[in-house]
Amino acid sequence: MKKPDTSKITRREFLKAGGAVAAGAAIVGSAEASSHAKPTPTSKGIDYDKMVHSVCNYCGVGCGLEIYVKDGKVVHVQGDPENPINNGSLCSKGSSHIQLINNDFRVKEPMKRTGNGDWQKISWKEAINLVADKITETKSNHGADAIAFMGSAAVLNEEAYLFHKITRTLGLKNVELQCTECHITAKKGMKNSYGTGATSNNWIDMQNTKCALIVGTNLVETHPIAFQHITIAREENGAKIIVIDPRCTKTAVKADIHLQVRPGTDIALINSIIRYVINTEGYDERYLMENTVAPFIVDRDKKAFVLETETKLVEKKDENGNPILDGEGNPVMEEVEVEIKGGYKKADSLEGHPDTAFNILKEIVAPYTFQEAGKITWVPADDIKKAADTIIECSQGMGKKGVKNCVAVSSSTGLSQHTTGLQNARSIGILQLLLGNMGRPGGGHAVANGHNPGAVRMSATPHDFAVKLPIREDGESWKKYFGRLTGGWTAKDEEEPTDYDEFVKDITKPVGKDLRKGKWMKYNSCCSQRRGILAVLNRWCIRPDQMVTGHGHDVVEMFRAMKTREIKTLWAFAENPAVANPNAKDTREGLKNLDVLIVSDIFESETASVERKPDGITILLPGCPFAEKTGSHDNTSRIIQWCEQAIDPQYKSKSDLEVVLRVAKRLSDNGALLYDENVANSAWEGAWTQYGFDPDSDPDRDALTGEELDKVVTEVYKETDMCNRMYRGQYDWDTIKVLAKRRDTTPGALETEFSEWAWCWPMNERMLYPDGAFMTPEKKGLIYAPKASGGPLPVHEEPVETPMPELTEYENKTNVIHDLITGTKDEYPVVLTTHRVLEQYQAGQKSRNNPWLCELEPEPHCMMGSTLADKLGVNDGDDVRVSTARGSIVVKAKIDGRMDHWKDDKQVVSISWQWGGKGLSKGASGNLLTIDATAPAGMPEYKACLCKVEKA
Repeated sequence: MKKPDTSKITRREFLKAGGAVAAGAAIVGSAEASSHAKPTPTSKGIDYDKMVHSVCNYCGVGCGLEIYVKDGKVVHVQGDPENPINNGSLCSKGSSHIQLINNDFRVKEPMKRTGNGDWQKISWKEAINLVADKITETKSNHGADAIAFMGSAAVLNEEAYLFHKITRTLGLKNVELQCTECHITAKKGMKNSYGTGATSNNWIDMQNTKCALIVGTNLVETHPIAFQHITIAREENGAKIIVIDPRCTKTAVKADIHLQVRPGTDIALINSIIRYVINTEGYDERYLMENTVAPFIVDRDKKAFVLETETKLVEKKDENGNPILDGEGNPVMEEVEVEIKGGYKKADSLEGHPDTAFNILKEIVAPYTFQEAGKITWVPADDIKKAADTIIECSQGMGKKGVKNCVAVSSSTGLSQHTTGLQNARSIGILQLLLGNMGRPGGGHAVANGHNPGAVRMSATPHDFAVKLPIREDGESWKKYFGRLTGGWTAKDEEEPTDYDEFVKDITKPVGKDLRKGKWMKYNSCCSQRRGILAVLNRWCIRPDQMVTGHGHDVVEMFRAMKTREIKTLWAFAENPAVANPNAKDTREGLKNLDVLIVSDIFESETASVERKPDGITILLPGCPFAEKTGSHDNTSRIIQWCEQAIDPQYKSKSDLEVVLRVAKRLSDNGALLYDENVANSAWEGAWTQYGFDPDSDPDRDALTGEELDKVVTEVYKETDMCNRMYRGQYDWDTIKVLAKRRDTTPGALETEFSEWAWCWPMNERMLYPDGAFMTPEKKGLIYAPKASGGPLPVHEEPVETPMPELTEYENKTNVIHDLITGTKDEYPVVLTTHRVLEQYQAGQKSRNNPWLCELEPEPHCMMGSTLADKLGVNDGDDVRVSTARGSIVVKAKIDGRMDHWKDDKQVVSISWQWGGKGLSKGASGNLLTIDATAPAGMPEYKACLCKVEKA
């Protein structure tokens, strides 16, 4: 047989021809190796009955899976070679999916225990009733504020949506989500720069970049398949890689430039680069003038843009506001200057007025010389200059594909998990805007989420009412509330209602099963928050006056409120705060004090097994991995894909969607949910029955699965199309198609767009802000952000625990949590940060029960440099005790040269935090040491505190 000519074969064609790359290559943790690896056995060598497509449920890259089934059992899982995101490649976690599914350590049936007693098996009927009745009892006896729900991004979009639908129809304020602990500051900082907190360009587009600026993320280990696209850019586009990270990570090893920065000093570093860009005129002047607020004139006292004015003839009035009349009784008219809403005064050039946003930025960054930044960050000034020159060079000229050369930024928790996380992201945003790198192929800003971000966008936090719609303040009028909602009405000249209260009552009346008949449909502009809130109230059958108002507790405050017994009941939904929260000992004390703790998970987590008070009740509900359920899954690039159910739920586990529906019905029967009782068929019948599931069926006999599950999930998916403003358009109402199921592999523009593969919010836009179409109120990129928390422009502030207390001019002013347990440099002379590893995942309950992954990464460790190790007399693998003001742990020392940058008294160590006391692999979590200081958005300062290291 004639061999095929492979001389011109593409990487994608090679992978499709050879089969998906699975465990054999990627299991070793090399993101590059899988591109060229020998194919592992595929479906041709497997005896199977059917194959379904799904999505990896670990990090947020969204790698496609093929799941093979024989006799109702999963027999093989591999990467989907058709999927353009991963082209069949999988990392070690993705390659081990079969052990997540076929795992005898899973929770097999509902259980309960009292105090610290043994687990007792209970039926699903008892479990559902117990959960609903205990929640109802708490609300009846202590009020809704005594209940807290903590959601997760480890579930499917529809499950997250329904979980948070319960929270708000219960009237809860204390609603949290893991995004508060991961990316919320970065999201808000990006929103205050570009208009949204979303990743702008997709991972595949990274192939078009001229330089990947990777800030505070170790992509090779946390998002290895995403890093493949950067590798392609290096091979085919000559792209550079710059890494800003305190550790010499596996990503930094592959970089052209590594800036090994002291944790918590990113703003000083980036501001010095911004200063250099301005002083060398390396910025894109045309882009700044046309697409940003750089030429806008600022009122320095008000910290607001100066509005244009126009002359109007108006009635002259006296001091009491009454018209002044002339001798004939006619109103006296006068000319006045009136501000034009949305019209801003601009200079003719960036420096054409002393108060342009550009000039103010120039003043703010002026002190941040490379030398000053070096003093603060512990990065040599020459290295910063080298990185700055590379960034400027890679943002100029034209690339091979006829597009402008751009720098693409990828950031993650190393940037966001600080009290100054919002301003950290702002500094990156300003740099990208100065260089003209937003809204262009190969540019943009990507947030490397470690989970399904779609579940976040379907959820609520203390700052959101639901599906990323802002909470209404206590006592706030509808007029004022509507005034601060973004996303306009369909027509710009649409008249505002004369009576807002009557308008809201009328427009939110239930309309039946046809979702398109709601009156709110006429307010149909893309991403309108006004339209979204009206749709939610309508579909949830909540009277406007029943809408939850006011902020609940952020995550750290929430668990403190459990310690003080203010909160008495918690439902942790696929979340493990006993490991994930900062100052975890404090969190565990809060969990101990609860009357009722409900945990939904696949495995028994540290949260489920936490020490409890003698009369405290714990209920453990067994969930399902993605192979046993169906629904949509988002990725960091905003691409929503469909997970097909491969097998029925194993053991006596249930999909979280079924559990939520059954609990909601019981809560409704108990009268615990809020509905408009004046509307016929509200309550359960109006708000929930449209999904087509009978929740009164026997839960121990009847499981929601197969075609019935698919129909129910599709109905929820359709509702989110109406209620979640960002997901408008994901369902085609004319062709009745779920667009997340699309599998068209046409590459499109630059062979990296794939616009018909699945669906992308908003409105299937694969790249945000094209031609400078920013989503800010000013419709411009904000190099100066008047409403940003922490100020319009970022300035460096020291972490709460600083190794440089002498830097008094940079004192931390952003921390909002008080009564902290803190230490000083004298007692704790070493900087501590935390990190993740490839083979373990987040709080660990999934990966630490996986034999393959535990064999690859069996225990936590403390990474340190040889200077510190020699001083302590510690060798690689020795036990060391790491202590902070909040406690101490013993872990293995890892001394492999990656932290040797740190010399003399400038010492940084890093601890892996993904361990706990349950699972096949046990160990101490680094979060027993981290500080629970938080940013205004609730983000804890995981990545910077002080510690002491000793030989154990």
